[in-house]
Amino acid sequence: MKNKYFISIISVVLLAAGQSMAAPSYNYDEENKVLTISGTGSAGNGGYTSATSVVIEDGVTSLQGQAFRGTALENVTFAKDGTLTSIGERAFESTKITSIDIPDTVTSIGINAFQYSKLTSLTIPDSVTSGNIGCNSCSQLTEVTIGKGVTSLQGQAFKGTALENVTFAKDGTLTSIGERAFEGTNITSIDIPNTVTSIGWDAFKYCSKLTSLNIPDGATIGGGAFNGVKLGNLTISAAQLENYLKAGGGFLANPDLVKIKCTSGNCKEILETYGNGKYAAYGAGVRYGSVKNADGSTTYFDDDGNVAYYTGKRIYTIEEANAVTKPAGNTFKLRYK
Repeated sequence: MKNKYFISIISVVLLAAGQSMAAPSYNYDEENKVLTISGTGSAGNGGYTSATSVVIEDGVTSLQGQAFRGTALENVTFAKDGTLTSIGERAFESTKITSIDIPDTVTSIGINAFQYSKLTSLTIPDSVTSGNIGCNSCSQLTEVTIGKGVTSLQGQAFKGTALENVTFAKDGTLTSIGERAFEGTNITSIDIPNTVTSIGWDAFKYCSKLTSLNIPDGATIGGGAFNGVKLGNLTISAAQLENYLKAGGGFLANPDLVKIKCTSGNCKEILETYGNGKYAAYGAGVRYGSVKNADGSTTYFDDDGNVAYYTGKRIYTIEEANAVTKPAGNTFKLRYK
């Protein structure tokens, strides 16, 4: 009776201190380098950093922060109908895993959970509702699917990856895309969900293959979000365009900007107001483009005179432009149709 009473006292003390009686157990097959984690509670690597394969059995509820960071891990298997609910920050950082099937019981993924890993694709299940999602510097990553529960992409989420395709869940809840989230990736087009209200600075910087992009109405855009992007089709409102240019943005810095679809307002007026002003300091290098305005009119602009341009209030036709001495340097010019 005294022993039972003593054990109960210990349990109460541990629980009062915020410690759980639950604990995982680790079974390591050294010959095959397979680590099996069973039991209950929050798991790490158990000190078996040479394991190349890990099996997470039913009962484990979370993976600790940095659980497998820097280990020899190549493969991870989760129990079907398991109990895992969270993956800690940097849990798989710098591992050699090439794929991971995240259980739909997981609701939280910590920051940089997969950073520097060898993942080639990543699917975030709809169940994930907490955490800043990303796979920074996953150099082999080419495909990403974002579940409908994800609300934010962390800063530099996919910077340093070979990302080509991004799919967002229909009826999703994504509201923010962090700074430099897609910087330097290989995406060619992206359909940003209408739920997004914030796009961080340099979010798509140096995405040299990006040719098509829509900006949801009302979304704020950080400065430089599109610098160095060779956009072919861009959907944006006049208000967003104005705010972006005021923030030092660079739609006008894009070497091959071709068409802008203005969803509301007068993009032509915004370009005229800011196109040659201090907010277009990034304008050097723009070759030519056209803006389809909300009123149905089209704005044509040119940098080097190959299409048409105007100085002051004089508007030249294409034929006249060919006969006029071209301006010195790379000065942004506009022509209205």
